[in-house]
Order: sequence, then structure tokens, then C-alpha cells
Amino acid sequence: MKNEIGFVCIGQAGGNIGNLFDELGFNVLYINTSQEDLDTLKGAKHVYHIPGGEGCSKNRDKAKGVLAKSVDQLIERIKAQFSKETFIGVIFATGGGTGSGIGPYLVDFLVNEELFDEEGYPTHTVFTVPILPSIKETPLARFNSRECFGELVEIENLGATFVINNEEPDSCNLDYDKYKLSLNKKFVSNFCSFIEIPEKHKSEAGNIDKAEIKEVLSTPGMAVISVTPRKTNVAQMIEDLEHSPLFAPIDTDLKNRKLKYIASSTIEPLNYGALTQAFGIYYDEYHTFNQEKNIVCLSGLRMPFSTVQAIGNSADSLAADLAKSVNEEDENPLAGKGSAVFSNLRAGKPNRRGPRKMVSVETDQETGEKRERKISNRRKNLLERYGGRK
Repeated sequence: MKNEIGFVCIGQAGGNIGNLFDELGFNVLYINTSQEDLDTLKGAKHVYHIPGGEGCSKNRDKAKGVLAKSVDQLIERIKAQFSKETFIGVIFATGGGTGSGIGPYLVDFLVNEELFDEEGYPTHTVFTVPILPSIKETPLARFNSRECFGELVEIENLGATFVINNEEPDSCNLDYDKYKLSLNKKFVSNFCSFIEIPEKHKSEAGNIDKAEIKEVLSTPGMAVISVTPRKTNVAQMIEDLEHSPLFAPIDTDLKNRKLKYIASSTIEPLNYGALTQAFGIYYDEYHTFNQEKNIVCLSGLRMPFSTVQAIGNSADSLAADLAKSVNEEDENPLAGKGSAVFSNLRAGKPNRRGPRKMVSVETDQETGEKRERKISNRRKNLLERYGGRK
């Protein structure tokens, strides 16, 4: 399966995950508006700096505008690089600028406009890996995330969506950046465990073939993958699927829940009754067995609208204060205060009574002495008035 899946990784967050897939031998293309971000990727084989891009500073519209000028060139690059693959995973953060702005835009272009053969049949299946921000991240990141996800869910003919959840649990003892990197590694590990099932796990009691893995990856809606140790019971598996720190929480509300496929390789047979009770009626299941670990993938789930909406709402709650602090002009409490003497002195403002007749010091020494005394007294009065140094 590895040779049939490639990754388009947009922005810095997408690039960080792509780097891990790259190390495992996957075909990866890194895209960014920032050359500096691309330069941080160690061992990256295929990079594409969008012409004219200098980073987008979380400005989604700016990212779209930069891409629009060279989208044809990028599309041709993607087609050429992934001509042998049949699946393309597009990875991007929803809260930033480059990934958030370009991600849905590029995915829609690929899925519905470009990846077709001469007879009009799709050449690739595109699945996505959007990364949600933590509620602790900036209001702009949270606002961007809701906008980005709103665009993503409108795209037709899209495959599975693995929604990575960057919300740090209270029990975590890592700093936030290290925690995010640990999630990246866990996602890559879980994904590889899942797609390797046809090659590594064989059982007389049931097998999963490549076609079934492809069906799961091609199914619209959210998908999650749980990998747990040998002695995990079904209740623990359900808990890991429903409340995994890796993926956005599954919406299990009875009115909203949906599920199409269950694909698993486990130590013992799954309790499908318990899974149905937790996640709803499923369309079909694929299963096999192994002696190492429990791997369960659910696909065709409802998108995590409530989670994304909560992220957006947390930014909305700050909207009034932000509008005041960012857009409102400060009232100047200093305007019109103090004496005009300072500004006159600083600017060398001429005497309003007209030009003084020039008198040499040698011929009018008394006048000069009076002037010096007058200036000295004025300076003294000003210093006393404003508390300056004498």
C-alpha cells in the first residue's frame, strides 16, 4: 500500500507530519508560501515554494491570492510527482494562513477539476488530514479553523478525513509544542499500522485485502484509527476511539451519529453489538486477526461539527473586546496639554512681534545681559512648573 499513497503537505504543520512519512519512504511534496519554513524540513526531497510567497501570517485570503497566480504550475507538479500513486493525502493546519487558506482550495481543485483521465474517470482518490488548533491558541487561529473547516466539508467527491485534534489534555506533562509533535508521530504510526494490515496480518478466520483498505480511505466523512495493546478490552477500545487525544471527538449523539465501515485487526473477535451501541449501525465490516496489537478503524463518521464550532465560538466570545483593542483609535489624553513654550523652543518658532533688530554684543552688552537673565529666569520657571532637572 505504501507505494500507492502519496502526501501533499501544506504549510509548516503539514510539513512536520510529511517529514515523518518521508522518513518511512512515502512520496511527499511539501508546499509553502514561506521559503524559511521549507528550509527547516530536514531531508525533504520534493519542495515547492509558491512563487511570490513570503509567508501569510495567518491571512487565509492572502494565501489564496498567492496560489491563484501559479495554481496551474502547482497542479502540473502534483500530477507529475504522483503519477504512480492512486491515493493522495493532503495534510494542513486549519488555523494558520498557508495551509488553512490553500488546503481546501487546492483539494477542491484536484478532486473536482484536475485528477481525471482522458475518458473523465478519476485518476486518484484524495483524502485529507486537517489539523485543528487548541482552544488555547490565538483567537485568529480559532477563527481561521472554523472558516477552513466550513470550506472543507462543502467539497464533493472527497475521501476520508482524519481530523487531528491538538487540544492538550489536562493530564499532559509536556509543553504544547512537544505535545503536538508527539501527536504527529502517533498519527503516522497509527496510519501505517492500518494500511499494512493486508501485508502483515493473515488469518484463516478472516482477511482484509487492499481493496477493502482503499474502500475505507475512499469513504467521505471523518475517519479515526485506534491502536491499543494486546490486553485491551472492547470498552477500552471504544473509549480510545471515541475520546482519543489524537483525533477530534466522535459525535455520538443519537440524532447525529453515522458510521459506514469498521475495519479491524485484533487479538480477539470484536463485540460488534457494543460498537453499534456506541457509534450506531454500520454498513459493513472487514476484519482479520493478529497476535501483536488491536487496530480498529471507523470511517464514514459524521464530521466533528460541534468540536469545530466550539473552537470558533471561543474566538467569538472575544470579538467585542478584540474589536475595541485592535480597531478602535485610542483617545489621546495628552492632546492640548501643557504649554506651547516647549514646542516653540524646539521648533525655533520666530518671535510674533517681528524680526528683532540685530545688535552686536560688542556695542550692546547690556542688552545681551538682559536677554540671558530673561532666558535663565524662564528656564527656571519652566523647570519648577514641570518638575524637571535644574
